[in-house]
Amino acid sequence: MPVCLPSLTTSLACLVRRIFLLLLICPCFALAQGSDESISADKIFSGLENSLFQIRIMEKKSGSQVALGSGFLVAGNRVASNYHVVSFVVREPDKYRVEIDLHDVKQHLSVLTVDVVNDLALLTFDTVPADLPATFLLADRVPKKGEVLYSLGNPHDLGMTIVVGNYNGLVDNKFLDRIHFSGAINSGMSGGPTVNRRSQVVGINVASAGNQVGFLVPVAALERLLARSDNLPADYDLLLDMAGQIGNVTSAMTDALLAAEWKREEMGEAMILGEVVSWFDCWGNSDIDKETGALEIARGCNNADNIFISSRFNTGFFEYEFYYRESSDWPPAAFYREWRASTASARPGNSADKDDVENYSCVDRILETRNPDNDKSLRRRVSYCVRPYKQLKGLYDVFFIGASLDQKNRAVMDHFTMAGVTQAAAERFLERFVEVLAWR
Repeated sequence: MPVCLPSLTTSLACLVRRIFLLLLICPCFALAQGSDESISADKIFSGLENSLFQIRIMEKKSGSQVALGSGFLVAGNRVASNYHVVSFVVREPDKYRVEIDLHDVKQHLSVLTVDVVNDLALLTFDTVPADLPATFLLADRVPKKGEVLYSLGNPHDLGMTIVVGNYNGLVDNKFLDRIHFSGAINSGMSGGPTVNRRSQVVGINVASAGNQVGFLVPVAALERLLARSDNLPADYDLLLDMAGQIGNVTSAMTDALLAAEWKREEMGEAMILGEVVSWFDCWGNSDIDKETGALEIARGCNNADNIFISSRFNTGFFEYEFYYRESSDWPPAAFYREWRASTASARPGNSADKDDVENYSCVDRILETRNPDNDKSLRRRVSYCVRPYKQLKGLYDVFFIGASLDQKNRAVMDHFTMAGVTQAAAERFLERFVEVLAWR
């Protein structure tokens, strides 16, 4: 090996030669550098595993387990998790309970509060143990894109696990903030923490799209929930609070929609509403019916920010759709019989159970609107239907559908669903939406 002389002008070149020769002589030098990640992961896991829990949802009378998830100890002796992990207990506290094991001793927990919009929950011990482990610390900075992160949880009930991945920033085109984590978040890891190399929580595991695509709730949402949990009123009503959270976010979504520019676009001989906001996914399709020869065109947009209430009930869903049909060969009477049959099957876009919502109450009208660009009128029958929520008071699902009546061999239908909105928000949206559809 060449001798390096103690000269300032040659020291850098000498150092480069030494490293180069070391890599040639001992390839294990490079492998040792890559091993830092596994050492860090091992240290992180061993330092935090006592503060990480498997959360079990138990049916009280039978003692059977109905759901599993993960949780972790945070400031004030509280356990953080996902709302969807503990949703059974929130909705039916007399039937279900929460259990964890701490130092091999079974502990019972209660739901203190939730952020249902961001799918977060805070739990408290029914009896606070004397020997609680250290709490997780929350990160004081946002990770850099590409930064290595470590997701912790209990995938598929296989035992506590650490998954290495990368921070990829916030997911584009979503109204609610979600972190894109390139790691295998699996069932059972929901509610577990994802930490940086300093063992600080940067996000909470919430969902997976498979193929190493996971999603986290940013830790800022947990910080806000923790701060709010310190000032809950004595007469705190969890379901009433949840209704307010949902109403606030769907009203904000409505405001954003109404503040955007609404541009009409052509669809057959009709003018419809195109994409309004970036956090809506839009689609379209067209076909010729083989039996009738009718041209059929469909277009629509909806958001991807469904709010989970239960496995049979989701809300926070907005959509609008348009359908066009044209057939020059059909007699008008036959055409409209087929048209009425096809529109009669329209349904709301979100799911709800009879225990969650009342029946729809509808108002039907004949409505005539004009295209301001050409003064053409469009006459259609419209139905505006509303169903109130049973437990989440003050919220409604709204379903609107209109079908044209004024053309012999062509027809157009417009529809929207708004789930989990206040009456005021729904009426503001309706007032603007009914003016959009027009003939070219």
